[in-house]
Amino acid sequence: MSITSTMNRLAWGLACLSVIVGVAPASAGRLIQQFTTGRVTAGTPVPCNDANGFVHWDRRDLAFFHNTANQGAGKAAALTAALNSWTNVSDASHVLSYAGTTTAGFVTDNRNTLVWALDGGCPPPNCLALTALVLDSNQVIVESDVVFNNGVTWTTNGSNFDTEAVAAHEIGHALGLHHTEVTTTPRPTMFATYFGTDERSLEADDQNALRCSETRYPIRPVVLTNAASFATGAVAPDSIASAFGTNLATATASSGSSPLPTSLGGTYVRVIDSAGTGRRAGLFFISPSQVNLLVPAASTLGACRLVIVSGAGDVSSAPCAIAAVAPGVFTANASGGGLAAAQILRVNGGGGQTVENVADASGNPIPINFGPPGDSLFLILYGTGVKGRSSLGAVSVNVGGTLASPLFAGPQGTFAGEDQINAGPLSRGLAGAGTVNVQLTVDGINANTVTLVFQ
Repeated sequence: MSITSTMNRLAWGLACLSVIVGVAPASAGRLIQQFTTGRVTAGTPVPCNDANGFVHWDRRDLAFFHNTANQGAGKAAALTAALNSWTNVSDASHVLSYAGTTTAGFVTDNRNTLVWALDGGCPPPNCLALTALVLDSNQVIVESDVVFNNGVTWTTNGSNFDTEAVAAHEIGHALGLHHTEVTTTPRPTMFATYFGTDERSLEADDQNALRCSETRYPIRPVVLTNAASFATGAVAPDSIASAFGTNLATATASSGSSPLPTSLGGTYVRVIDSAGTGRRAGLFFISPSQVNLLVPAASTLGACRLVIVSGAGDVSSAPCAIAAVAPGVFTANASGGGLAAAQILRVNGGGGQTVENVADASGNPIPINFGPPGDSLFLILYGTGVKGRSSLGAVSVNVGGTLASPLFAGPQGTFAGEDQINAGPLSRGLAGAGTVNVQLTVDGINANTVTLVFQ
């Protein structure tokens, strides 16, 4: 799977013995390094609140896959122990898990991989292992791979070279941590050169670096809703959704362009689907407290994760779900309730057609008049999350207790993510009914209840 052109793959290595492998320049990506003055990146002191920030993950739960080819066989327990050492850092919330085996290599593929390969860009004997970070905009890590140099001997019994010790160091890089400059005993795991099994145990310097990262870039909560109904729950592919939180953006901006931009004011949204594929969402609107987005059409159904990254690098994230349909109907006051954002198609006895609004520009109702006996009225609803219906027969429209036959339920055709539902003719028994409820149901799922007014 390819990634967007805004992502970069960067590498940091653990040196063997006294030879130190060069670190990528700060302009390519800034890593934390805990030190007496705070942290340094590429040798430059960086305080915890540095305005330019540093690389950081867009989530806390990270799964790592293990390629058992070459010397990778028999290393699962050692790798799991190394992952657990970072998970067990007190007052930190990263959870690193061993996700099983894979045949994937040291490639960009939307999964984190631990692999043994010859050289791998880290030639023996001076380099034991190398970590690559895949970065999205605003210094956000979206993938990390570690390659262990198959040109040296790897063990799990404490002799050189110890898998758990080196893995603990490289996973620190995977979390965005730089080499330490602390040389006192006991040495931190993030010391630049290999020093045996003592490297398995994280020291205060290592742990403080991770805590510092989490403090600088907390994962903020966010709530994802259907943009028409504002109901929480599942969203559908190619539907419009609204997310609510804090620090979602550094400015307020909107876009009516087609195709929609995937970044506005530096803010972007990723939807990571059940297949583990992360895709940028198109953006309609951003503000510090709300983002309106288009759920990527290719999203796989099932559990997902929403990630919003502001222009300042603030990360908001929450679990979500993607379903084939998640119907919502837009309303005149944009609240998810009350008068429908709808129109009436009037067909007179001679076949002439006119379209009439059911609300004025201020959102006040324009009562629906059935007119002469020869006129037939058809309801046009606008919503989202409908187009994935199983069939037109799985759509029902109940208007004031009477069913209006569905004639169309699919893409509106002009506005991204918007759906249109045509139903009718409406029963003349609704004449004089006043305010009535309208209930759209798609594949057994009810949309928000809206209203119409009849005179």
